[in-house]
Formats: sequence, C-alpha cells, structure tokens
Amino acid sequence: MRLTVPRTAAVALAVLVVMNGAATWFHDRFGAGILDFAGGRNGADPRPGGYTPQGAYDLLTAYGADGRRWHLILSLTGDVLLPAVTVLFGLVAFASLARRARVGRWVLALPVLYVLADYAENAGIVTMLLGYPDRLDAVATITNVLTSLKTAAVGVCVLAAIILGVLAWLRRPSKSPPPDAAAGLSGS
Repeated sequence: MRLTVPRTAAVALAVLVVMNGAATWFHDRFGAGILDFAGGRNGADPRPGGYTPQGAYDLLTAYGADGRRWHLILSLTGDVLLPAVTVLFGLVAFASLARRARVGRWVLALPVLYVLADYAENAGIVTMLLGYPDRLDAVATITNVLTSLKTAAVGVCVLAAIILGVLAWLRRPSKSPPPDAAAGLSGS
C-alpha cells in the first residue's frame, strides 16, 4: 500500500478523534484533565500557560490511584500512537507540498521537531506518574516547557503547511492552449 496524503490524513484524524474521546472520558471519569492539556478536558480545551509543578501535582493527586493508572495507560498507548501517526502524516504532506512548492526538503524537519517535543513531554509525564507521590518539580517544570514547545511546533507546522500550499498553488504549471489551437485562433 502506497502512502498518500489522503490516506495518512484519514488515519491521523481517526486516531486524533479516538484520543480526544479518551481524554474526554478521562476528564469526565476523574474530574481533572490529563497533563498533556494542562488539565483541560480534551484537545479543544487545552489550558494556556500550562501548569506549575504544584499544579501538576494537584492534578496527579486529584486523579487518585485509578486515575494515575489510567493516565499512564493512555500515555503508554494512545499517546505513543498519536504522535507517530501525526509525524507520518506531516512527513507525507510536507514532502508532497515541498515538491509542488519547489522548496527544499528541509521542511520535513518541522514535523520531526514536533514529534521529538511530544515524546519528550510524554516521557516527563510518565516519569511523574511513576514517581508519584514523590515530587519531581524539575521534571514537572521541564515537561510543562516541552508541552509549550509541542504546542508551538504544531502551530509552526500548520503555518508552514499553509505557506507551502500557497507557494505550490502559485508555482503550479500554467495551462497553455495546444499550439494548433492557438494557430487556428489567429487565422480567423
């Protein structure tokens, strides 16, 4: 099976919908959103500004033992799959757009930077979950910064995709009439 933008977009969207549903379920079940969204209910409700170490540990405490276990399960399953699928979509889409826009393949670094920030954030969250009740304030601070970097990387990727799309549209080959048709018009 050949990877195409529509196929990878469909898979990425499906995984995103499932993960958003899981985050919503988690929030509704445990009364606090996951750390990935700084306590927000799901991807549509992230908390700008992130969290402090105290805020992170307030969330971890509010989860209770079952909530921490479920957050760990989500982090080690869906939150491993979602960034992988997202970076795959990003690489396929950016390669296609870069070719059409006639720009270098350097743009492929953008989705890679996103996925590195996302996996580093996930590692910090898993470390805090496994270390609880011990406070790892430095890990919480770094993880919050990584969450901000991940969010910024997503914004940069969206902006870059828009710019590449416009460039690809502007640089598309023009449709010239066939030479015979142009000659026939000048003779009448």
